[in-house]
Amino acid sequence: MSFAETDEAPSPQQDPSPAQSRPGRPGRANRPSGPERRAVLRRRLLAMALGAALLILLVIATRGCLDARADRAYSEYSSDVIALSDESLQQSNSLFEVLRGGGGEEAVELQNSVNGFRTQAEQLVDRAGGLDPPERMAGADRFLSYSLEFRRDGLAGIASELPVALGEEDRDGATTRIARDMRDFLVSDVLFAQRVAPELREGLAERDLAPESDLPSGEFLPAVDWLQESTVSQKLGALREGPGEAGAGARGLALGVVTAGGETLSESAPTQVTAASDLSFSVQVQNQGAVPEEQVEVSIAVTGGATPLAVERTIESIPAGGSETAALPLADTPPTGRPVTVTIKIDSAEGEGRTDDNQSSYPATFIPG
Repeated sequence: MSFAETDEAPSPQQDPSPAQSRPGRPGRANRPSGPERRAVLRRRLLAMALGAALLILLVIATRGCLDARADRAYSEYSSDVIALSDESLQQSNSLFEVLRGGGGEEAVELQNSVNGFRTQAEQLVDRAGGLDPPERMAGADRFLSYSLEFRRDGLAGIASELPVALGEEDRDGATTRIARDMRDFLVSDVLFAQRVAPELREGLAERDLAPESDLPSGEFLPAVDWLQESTVSQKLGALREGPGEAGAGARGLALGVVTAGGETLSESAPTQVTAASDLSFSVQVQNQGAVPEEQVEVSIAVTGGATPLAVERTIESIPAGGSETAALPLADTPPTGRPVTVTIKIDSAEGEGRTDDNQSSYPATFIPG
C-alpha cells in the first residue's frame, strides 16, 4: 500500500474555517462606503457648527444682559447722586434765606429752622451711605459721602452757635465760630466739583450714557463773603434787630461765584482758563435785600491784553433773598499766554448802603485750547 493511499489530504470541505473553529466571535462589520462616510462627517461637522453657534449666541445674550444691567446701574446711581445734590442745594437756599432774614423769624424760630436743616442733612448722609454704586464709581461715591458729611457738620455747628450769636454774651466768639463753620460748606463744594462730578461724567461717558438730568452746578456756599466774620456779624446783627419798618425795604446786591470755561475764578490766585472763540463767563448775582430787584446790570472787562474786552448783560429780575446767574459771552477770543485781569461789576440797587461786594477783580491766564 502506497503512501498516497493512506495519507490523503483532507478536502477543502473538511477544512474548518476560522469562523467555524471559533464559535461565538462575531465577524468584522462591513465598513461604510466613501459617500456614506462623507455624509456622516458632514452631519457631525454641521452638529458641531450648530453647537458652536448656539454657544456664541448664548455668550452674546449673556454679555448683552450684563451690559444692560451695568448701564442700568450707572444710570440709577447717577439719578441718585443728582437727587441728593438737588436736595442738599435746596437746604442751602433755605439756610441762607434764613440767615439773610428773608423769613422774618424770631431767634428761637431761626434756631429751630437751622436744626431742621441739620436733621435733613443727616438723612442725606444716611441715604448716600446706602447707595450701591458701580465699582467704577466707588471713588466718586466716597467723596459724595464726604461732601454731604461736611455740609451736615457745618449745619450742626451753626445750629449750635446761633443762639449765642443772637444773644448778648460771647456774641463775637459765636460769630467767629459760625464763620469757621462756613468753611465746611466750601470744602464740600470743592469735593463735589473736583471729585464727584468729574468721575460721574467720565464713568457715564465710558459707557456712552448721559445723565437723565444735568448735574447740579450750584454750590452750597453761595459766596465767599460768608467766610468772613464781618459778613456773618452784619447778617446776624440784622437778625437780632429784626426787619422793622426801615429794614423791611432794605436793598442790597452782591457778587457770587464767577466761572469761565468750567473754572471758578479766584480773587487770591490766578486761574488758568482755556481760551475759545465762544468763551462765556457765568456770573452769579445775589439779592441780599428784602425786596425783588429788576433790570440788574452786570458787566465784565478783561484787561492786560493788547485790546481790552468788555461785555454787558441785564438780569431781568432777582427775587428777594435769591440769586440769578448771567451768562456773558466774549465777542472775541481773549489773549493767551499772558496774565490778565477779569473785572466783574454789578450796578448797585437804589438806596443800597453797602456796595463793596458789587465788584471784584480776578487774576487769570488764558491758555490755548
